[in-house]
Amino acid sequence: MDTLSKAEARNLALHAQLLTASAPITSGKNGVYEIIDHLGYVQLDTLSVVKRAHHHTLWNRQPDYNPDMLLELQRDDKLIFEYWGHAASYLPMKDYRFYQHRMNNADDPNSKWEKERLDKYGYLLEPIMAEVRKKGPCQAKDLELPGISFKKGKNLPWESTQVRFALNMLVFMGQLMIAERKKFQKYYDLTERVLPLGIDTTLPSHQELGRFLVTRALKSYGIATAKDIRDHIFLASTQLIQKTIKEMLRAHEIIDVSVEGDEKSTYYTLPSTIEYLKNILEPKRTIILSPFDNLIILRDRMKRLFDFKYALECYVPPNKRIDGYFVCPILWKNRLVGRLDPKADRKSKKLILKNIVFENDFDEFDEFLPDFEKALKEFRDVNECKEIVVEKKEQRKRLKGLKV
Repeated sequence: MDTLSKAEARNLALHAQLLTASAPITSGKNGVYEIIDHLGYVQLDTLSVVKRAHHHTLWNRQPDYNPDMLLELQRDDKLIFEYWGHAASYLPMKDYRFYQHRMNNADDPNSKWEKERLDKYGYLLEPIMAEVRKKGPCQAKDLELPGISFKKGKNLPWESTQVRFALNMLVFMGQLMIAERKKFQKYYDLTERVLPLGIDTTLPSHQELGRFLVTRALKSYGIATAKDIRDHIFLASTQLIQKTIKEMLRAHEIIDVSVEGDEKSTYYTLPSTIEYLKNILEPKRTIILSPFDNLIILRDRMKRLFDFKYALECYVPPNKRIDGYFVCPILWKNRLVGRLDPKADRKSKKLILKNIVFENDFDEFDEFLPDFEKALKEFRDVNECKEIVVEKKEQRKRLKGLKV
């Protein structure tokens, strides 16, 4: 078993995530698709403190990205679709067949929460299907259902929440798909009207599913433990992932490696990944990462490989937060060196830096600050702001010389 240094392991992980200087350069709409295809998924999120997670993740890998590209890939080209990957995600349409095991089992959900709601709101499934079949692509509020009222405003009646749950269940079951989004609002349609002609919908065997998940994860992560592979896209049990890993090891399709400082873990990689190691160039820029970025979404993996302990605190009570509401990790070279809590005030056109925290062992500020300044200005622009405000006086002093 080969042993990688911590720096080599990080470089492999960053290169696989398309964040190094030697990663393939993409541009235009086709480049956006290539990113989603390579990563396996890009996670959506409803929070809009700064640019939503999917836009932020794609922009970090393609500077000329704009949201219209994503819209066209979903609505017009039908090269991507929305479903539950690691979480709610944009996924390559060519992978659709591998999600059908989950769709076929969706009417017998695992969680108590889902079962309770299916019992409560299951009566809405057939009427909703009939409405969507008649109307074509539509939002929840476009549905005309007996006894259900959709009023304008923030305080929608409880019945409308039931409809939204039922719609999401129908997507989960594979009967409906999200045809497009307009201003982040979902438009639902029948699956047969959204799937492109010629798409492979044959149900994969469990062996095919296992190989798909192992290969997908290793292409996206570079190196990964069995747990990392299982948690990349939630489609299979630990037992299936472990069985597939053993089979692929025996066939020399993957190899096992260890990482210095993490002797308890066994990592796996593709042979071609290790061969490329000497050609990898670490990132030349500072990158402000979304909390939902594919690189950092597995928090225990970040702790193992990057010595970076991180938690998103927006769901934590304010008095228990340590670093801030929507903290974005800061990547510099091949290290996660700090955390930024930003907020884009769209009315005043100000990017407010509510908190900036650096790791205790980080002291390379003379070299880092010019790169950080450039990253902040780019982040300001992509969030359609004109000014950067460092909120805390003591942080303005510490970052003296930073021209923002």
